[in-house]
Amino acid sequence: MQGTEWEDNLIPNSYSFSTNYFWLNFIGENSEFRTFVQNENFRKALQYSIDRLSLASLRDPVNPSRVLRNTVNAEGAIYDRNGVDYTDYEPLKSIKEIDYYQPELARQYFEAAIAELCDADGNIIGVDAATVDYLPMLQFDIDGKLPVTMVYVGTDDEDEIIMAQLLEAMIEESLGADYIDVVLAFDTSGSFYSTVTDPYKFDIFFDSLSTGYADPSGILTRTTSDGAENMGAYEIPEYDELIEKALAAATFEERLQYFAEAEAYLCNGAYFIPYVSGLRGYHMTNEVPYTGPRTLYGNVKYKGQLVSVEPLTVDQYNTLTASYEIARAEALKNAGN
Repeated sequence: MQGTEWEDNLIPNSYSFSTNYFWLNFIGENSEFRTFVQNENFRKALQYSIDRLSLASLRDPVNPSRVLRNTVNAEGAIYDRNGVDYTDYEPLKSIKEIDYYQPELARQYFEAAIAELCDADGNIIGVDAATVDYLPMLQFDIDGKLPVTMVYVGTDDEDEIIMAQLLEAMIEESLGADYIDVVLAFDTSGSFYSTVTDPYKFDIFFDSLSTGYADPSGILTRTTSDGAENMGAYEIPEYDELIEKALAAATFEERLQYFAEAEAYLCNGAYFIPYVSGLRGYHMTNEVPYTGPRTLYGNVKYKGQLVSVEPLTVDQYNTLTASYEIARAEALKNAGN
């Protein structure tokens, strides 16, 4: 196969089993945010205020839509015995197809939350003026009135600072700076988890979750109310119950259905907000795709795989991918007969 200029030989990595999320703190010291985050309308307002495509463009400027993620588990990673992708189980399939950047809808959700949580003068019911200690990042005062103060805490990585600034602008523009004040703070300690997440010194921050095997339990059993990865400290008995039903299911397909319903419960309630895949990038390769084993987890065998003399071009990669998808669909159809 004949190669071209190196720029034309960068092809996308095929799989990413991690997802980046915005975690919301349900038990933080900031009582303005803590009051609002308990309200589903407010969480949905945040969910629909974030322009995920703009954030994705920071990860993949060439094709940002490729790395968008609405679901907790990755598409293309988990299949049932009939070859159906787990994320194509309803209600996850519908969630996967939602355009979550809808500023007008976000504003409607926020106004509904304000009507439920504030009096006519913009005082947040049950919240008094106080000083909030999120040191060593920052210490700040709240007055118990609109706008709601929401603190995004990130690392001092240059790319994350840019992402945080973009996030601040899009949320305040969508919801109105008179309703919400996004404050940015950055941890320079080098130990983010012990400084920020473990003591819950944040209102919102981003992190990623990944799974090492082809089952939704790899992530979902860790994000239950008492789960080790429940970074926001939410309590959702309905979600926990669905997880228990999934784990007790009689068949793998029934298991996936319960997990899909549980995952959809998290997404629809905006308890935390997925937005992009975690590790997808581009690479150059001489390996001819789809000519070796297709095991997605733990595969280190190359026996039988074809190798090109020159690096593959993007056009060659796309042609091979299209041929593979046709052959796969035909094989699955025949398997069902």
